[in-house]
Amino acid sequence: MATQLDEHVEDLAFTGERFMPEVAGQIAFEHLHRYHFAARFCAGKQVVDVACGEGYGSQILSGVADSVTGMDISAEAVAHAAGRYGSDRLRFVEASAALLPLEDDSVDVVVSFETIEHHDQHEEMLSEIRRVLRPGGMLIMSSPNKQHYSIDPGYENPYHVKELFRHELIELIQRYFPQQQVYSQRVVYGSLLVADGPAAFDSILGTGPETSEWAEGLSRPLYDLVVATDGVLPVQSSSFFELKVHGMDAGAFYGVHLPERVQNADIEVLQLRAKVEELEAQAQSHLSHREAASLEAAEELRRTREAHLAEIERLRDSRNEVLSSISVLGSLVDDVRREGGHDRLAQERRLESLQNALDQNRALVAEAASSQSIDNGQFKAQLAELRQQLIQAVATEERVRSLERMLSESQEMVLGHINANGSLREEMSALRAEIDRTMAERDEARQSVQQLQLAVTEQRVISEHRERDVELLKASRSWRYTAWLRKLSGSARRHL
Repeated sequence: MATQLDEHVEDLAFTGERFMPEVAGQIAFEHLHRYHFAARFCAGKQVVDVACGEGYGSQILSGVADSVTGMDISAEAVAHAAGRYGSDRLRFVEASAALLPLEDDSVDVVVSFETIEHHDQHEEMLSEIRRVLRPGGMLIMSSPNKQHYSIDPGYENPYHVKELFRHELIELIQRYFPQQQVYSQRVVYGSLLVADGPAAFDSILGTGPETSEWAEGLSRPLYDLVVATDGVLPVQSSSFFELKVHGMDAGAFYGVHLPERVQNADIEVLQLRAKVEELEAQAQSHLSHREAASLEAAEELRRTREAHLAEIERLRDSRNEVLSSISVLGSLVDDVRREGGHDRLAQERRLESLQNALDQNRALVAEAASSQSIDNGQFKAQLAELRQQLIQAVATEERVRSLERMLSESQEMVLGHINANGSLREEMSALRAEIDRTMAERDEARQSVQQLQLAVTEQRVISEHRERDVELLKASRSWRYTAWLRKLSGSARRHL
């Protein structure tokens, strides 16, 4: 007979409703007590366990019965039970409690614990049980007492479909089995005092140190259990079930060990609460520090952002300043070009005027040589005009130098901006080329001025010699001096 779980049998999940033999506590007391109580009626009998679940109860019954058939609507539960408990005297079948796959009058005992509340086909279930039981056969059935199981504690079991009050269960069974004995069940911790011989069972509930309540039978039962038959009921007695809890007597476990564990657990709970409060305080402190750090980081980020924006604005202003300087420099270059063009034109005009003056002077010299009469006042006026033109040329030279200084200062300023912003290098290169061209033009103008100065100097020398010759001519009035003046005039003409 298999009693251990085979390694190839898959475990059923414990849902909290279907009892598993590995589970301890109140649910174990309730379920195991019922099956061991029912086993006394199954010795040598053919038994059916309706809604056998995991199969542990059918296994208990098979220890005394001739044969046991466990039935359950869950294919998973049937497969598990067959794999774990199946034997020659114990088999498992998938079936509904309202439709039993058995012949009429084929079994001696039907056991069904905590089944009827899981569906609403109560009449069909009782009718089927009545059909398969032989005459004089016995039904052992239990069901939660709706009053004490659900209503009084305000509890609602989600797995229950239709629970029954005590009188409803009795009336339902009585319609099919006229003879019945009703039992009440609940797990208790207390002292059991039982008289020898036949005696009624009374319940005394201590409501205080000096007060109590008395009731016939078991007070406030959670479950009602009925033994019913259409024949003669056997002599029956009350039952008390004991089970060790974690290797200890139930009284010692629930009366000594469990209270100590609860007390220790309460102390641990208080310690854990204190620890939790400490951790919460630490967490709050960390959170505060974190918030402060976050605020500080946000402020630093804001300051950094403002600094970056200010730097961007400064660079934008610098860029605008560079662009403005480039614009100014371009205007200066245009002015230089215009001034250079005007200066060249003026110089050309002055040179042309000087050339005309020289030509006129030559004509005057020729006229003086031929007529030996020179108007000294007119010559001095012409010489003054030449001097004025020379002064204007010098002023032009000073203006060119001033423009050179302005260009140099503009170049240094632009070079400073170019060092801050490399994007202006190409424009500066073009500007430098333009400045070089302007400087070349300035050099050409300077050379023209120098040539003009040489011409003026030569004219001054010639004029001085002419004045001296004229004075000598006036003084001597001789042909020799006249010939000498002609010779001097020819020499001056060749020089020019």
